[in-house]
Amino acid sequence: MLEAAKYGIVEFIIEMTRVSPDLLWVVDEDSRGIFSHATLCRREQIFNYIFQLKGSRQVVTSHIDAFDNNMLHLAGMLAPSSELDRRSGAALQMQRELQWFKSNPLTTKRHLVYEQLVHEHEIRLGRGLDPALESQFGSQIGLSQWQLIFSALSQWWLGHPVLAVAVTGKWFAGSTGGFEVSFGFICSCYGCDAVQSIVPRKCKEALNIDGKKPREVFSRNHEDLLKGGEKWAKETASSFTIVGTLIITIMFSAAFTVPGGSDQNTGVPFYINRGIFTVFVISDALSLCASSTSVLMFLGILTSRYAEEDFLKVLPAKLLIGLSTLFFSVVTMMISFCAAVSMMVGGELQIVVVAVVFSSIPVITFVPLHLTLFAEIFNSTVRSEILHRKTN
Repeated sequence: MLEAAKYGIVEFIIEMTRVSPDLLWVVDEDSRGIFSHATLCRREQIFNYIFQLKGSRQVVTSHIDAFDNNMLHLAGMLAPSSELDRRSGAALQMQRELQWFKSNPLTTKRHLVYEQLVHEHEIRLGRGLDPALESQFGSQIGLSQWQLIFSALSQWWLGHPVLAVAVTGKWFAGSTGGFEVSFGFICSCYGCDAVQSIVPRKCKEALNIDGKKPREVFSRNHEDLLKGGEKWAKETASSFTIVGTLIITIMFSAAFTVPGGSDQNTGVPFYINRGIFTVFVISDALSLCASSTSVLMFLGILTSRYAEEDFLKVLPAKLLIGLSTLFFSVVTMMISFCAAVSMMVGGELQIVVVAVVFSSIPVITFVPLHLTLFAEIFNSTVRSEILHRKTN
C-alpha cells in the first residue's frame, strides 16, 4: 500500500481499501501513512482520495509522523527530482511546490463555506438551495451574486466542476454544458491550492522535532530551488527583452519611412488613400504597442524582488503576458511587411505571394519553439488546482 502511494497507483489503493478498509491506515517505521507519502511524493490522485474519507478526514489531516511532522511539514519538503523534472525551468518547479504548500485565501474560504453547506443541507449538483441560505452563502464568501456568477462561469470554462444552485426553481446546468437565464444563484466548487487549505489551523503553527514550523521547513528546503528559479526567470526575460527591443526599433523606424514616400510639400504619404496603406499603419502600430508591452513585462520580471510568493502567480502571469504580446508583435510585424511589399510592387501578385510565404516562416518557427512553454505556464498558473473535491 505504501509503495503504491509512493508511485501514485491509486487504482490499487482503492481496490485494496474496498476489500479491507483497515489497509488505509498502515504506516511505516517513521509512522508515515498513505497520505503522508502521497504528500511527500506529490501524488495528486491519491491525495485527493482524502475527500472520500468523510468522518476520518480530520484524523488523516492531523496525523504526525515519528519526527512530529504533520502533513503541512511534509508538503514543505522538496519534491522528488523525478516529479520536479516534469516542469521545465526552476521557476515553474518552484511554483508547483508553492501550489502544493500554500493555499489561496479566497478559494479556501469558498471551499469551507461550500463544505459546510454540503454537510448541513445535503446539496447536490442540480438540486435547489433553500432561499434563506442564498444570502447566507453570499455574505459568508464576501462576494456579490454577479461576482459569484462570473466566478462560476469562468471556472466552468476552465474545466472545473460547478455547483448549480437556484432560488426560482430554474438552475444553471454547469456540468451539462447548458445555461438557462433566470434569477439564479451560482457558486463555484473547484479545486484550490493545496495542503494548507485542508489541515487544521493548529498544524500551521505546529513545531516538529527540530523546532521548525511548516513555513520554515518549506523555506529551508527550497532555498536552492528559489535561487534557480530566479536565475531561470532572469535569463528567460533577458532573451525575450532583446527580441522585443529589436521589434520596437524596427517598427518605430517603419512608421516614419512609409512605403512609396510622402509629398515633400505636405508630408502626406502618396498611398494614404489605398486600403493596403491602412493595413500597413494599423499593423505597424499594433506591433509597436505589443512589443512595448512585452518589453515592459519582461523588465518587470527582471526587476522583481523574487520572493517565494512571487513565483506563485505574479512572475508566471508577467511571463504569460510577455510571451503572448511578443508573439502578437511578431505576427503584426510580418503583416506590416507584407503590406509594405504589396504597395511597392503594385499589381505583381507573384511577388506578393512569395513575400507572404517567406514572412510566415518566422511565425511558423516561433510557434513550436515557444508554444510548449506558453502552454505549460498557462496550465500551471490558470489551471493549477491540486485538490479536486467530490461530494459522492
